[in-house]
Amino acid sequence: MTASPATPPGDLKRIPSGVPGFDAMIQGGFPVGASILVQGPSGKEKDGFLVQFVAEGLRRGGAALVVLTSLPRARFQDALRAADANPDRALEERRLRFVEWAAGSDEGGPPAEADGGTFRASGGLPNATIAISQAIEALPAGLERRAALEILSPALLTADRATVAGFTRAMRRILERFGFTSLFALDNSHEASVASSFHRAVDGVVEIERGREGNEVVRRIAVLSLKGTEADRGPVRLAMRADGLIRAVGAAFDDTSVRRTGSPDLSDLDSEPSGQGSTESRLAPPPKPPERPKGDDPIARRLAVANERLLLDPNDTDALFVKAASSARRGRRQDLLTAISTLDTLAQVDESYPGLWRLKAKIYGGLGEREKAEECQVRAAEMDHLKEAAGKRSAKSRPVRDGLDEEPSVESVEELPARGRAPPRRGDHAVEPTVSAPGVSAERRGITNGLSAKSLRGGIGQTNGLTNGVAALRRGLTNGLTNGNGFTNGLGAGRFRREVAATKWKLYVIPLLSVAMLMLPLLGSSGTATDRYPIRIDGNVGDWNPAAIAAEVQSVGPNPDVDIVRFGIADNVDYLAFFLEVNGAALRGGDLPPTVDVFRVFLDTDRSSSTGYRVDGLGADRMLQVSGWHGAVNTSTLFEWDTNRDAFDWRGWTKGT
Repeated sequence: MTASPATPPGDLKRIPSGVPGFDAMIQGGFPVGASILVQGPSGKEKDGFLVQFVAEGLRRGGAALVVLTSLPRARFQDALRAADANPDRALEERRLRFVEWAAGSDEGGPPAEADGGTFRASGGLPNATIAISQAIEALPAGLERRAALEILSPALLTADRATVAGFTRAMRRILERFGFTSLFALDNSHEASVASSFHRAVDGVVEIERGREGNEVVRRIAVLSLKGTEADRGPVRLAMRADGLIRAVGAAFDDTSVRRTGSPDLSDLDSEPSGQGSTESRLAPPPKPPERPKGDDPIARRLAVANERLLLDPNDTDALFVKAASSARRGRRQDLLTAISTLDTLAQVDESYPGLWRLKAKIYGGLGEREKAEECQVRAAEMDHLKEAAGKRSAKSRPVRDGLDEEPSVESVEELPARGRAPPRRGDHAVEPTVSAPGVSAERRGITNGLSAKSLRGGIGQTNGLTNGVAALRRGLTNGLTNGNGFTNGLGAGRFRREVAATKWKLYVIPLLSVAMLMLPLLGSSGTATDRYPIRIDGNVGDWNPAAIAAEVQSVGPNPDVDIVRFGIADNVDYLAFFLEVNGAALRGGDLPPTVDVFRVFLDTDRSSSTGYRVDGLGADRMLQVSGWHGAVNTSTLFEWDTNRDAFDWRGWTKGT
């Protein structure tokens, strides 16, 4: 029996992404049934990618599932219309279904409820899963199916990373089982370890970057990884229209050529330009060897130089190490895996290359593979031990006559060079001193260790004289002052003993002063630092001024644990203190499903309702968010408002510095 060969990537069935210029980067489109993570900055770039992906499916007569949390459904439908899709018709034909999830604690209501073509859920992620399952059942079978989920980053505000990553893996399996090709949106403001958890949960990662070059905002898109696809291409420039639709215009890659564009024409975003009539008409074959980048990216330049050297010599150890280190500096998961592969090649060529195993340990640590990182650390320690042992064996194999026990010859002084210097050494390595064979005249003894002419002050025989502290009166005393007595080389001198006696009092005074300084806080006032604050954060309202506490309108809400009955704010010397009282138990959270209670305090620091996030007539530019469970505070975070965002866009809140 012979094993059948694996299906080549080109035989995978693919569907277009809907983003002009992008499909050329992924061999024609996304693999059917794949789940892809689209990570990028908060803003219209990720939203435009999701909109055009869904619009492409609706134009092709397929079905689509859209899960929204912070993005309004009406705005998403308007964007679909701008992309030449008809969401109203798709809703009537049951080819389009929305899921709106409100993160929070709502134990009294149903887990999910249907409203026409929209399924709404609140509470924890299990309720969101129920609503998504109901929406999937409402879509017709036998059509091309696409899903766009804008839920991960909002979920991370109320749930831990492991819970949201587990939800992503479960949702990926569900969508794949029902034939969906899906996109998950994630903000790139999260830590690298958080993003890495989601990279492992999906089939591919698309990254969108936004930066500023001079006065111009520059956007780029890159494919970090994709199942069954060769995605070893650099970032491509991204252009965006005023309505949020995007297209890749920097370069479109194929197997044989690189097409470069001039100024992009965004008037037509429905089809990819191709052939002689397109704006991408200038063809240029890829340079061999590849042209070095001329930008300001030093990592790209080092990678280009390393790759050029590896073309000439694949076993160039220095080039392999530079390539691995430069790839690791980028920090993306695909680059880290490339660095590991390069270091494996380097280990086959020279496993004792300096820094090899320590760099490999750091990369495995960044990938979260602690066991492999520890193995590399052990291997690095073994290599250091072997080098040290090899150095000792080399020193023992060539013994050097010390000459300290013998009386130096006065006559040898006359035969030394007039400058009193040892002959110049060749190269950058230390040269072992020559050893005279037995029977050689004693006239040359003592030169090696700097003891010629019975003098400790002469500038002669300085090969070891500057190391052992016996050349010159107060110079070259590296080892002569190791213990203050000059006993390292057996030449104890009276002047060292006098220096010790003159400074012996410091051995007693310095410890006494240190103890006295440590005792000062204990001998001072017994008051604590909190005494200067009139309000203590201890759960006791007795130290609050009743005038600073206002009663809220009494109402019986669905959850008494978040039903605020009294609220207060007071200036507590150098910070603001807040007071909240609820009908039930504050920060109790829920058990089934496990949820947390969240309180948010909105602050208008500039006292202008025309700026900031609009909430009940307030223009908030700061928000304090406190979440907890079982009566204990879980997180306490201060958020700042992004002045470039829409006044009603919840995603404009960013963590404060």
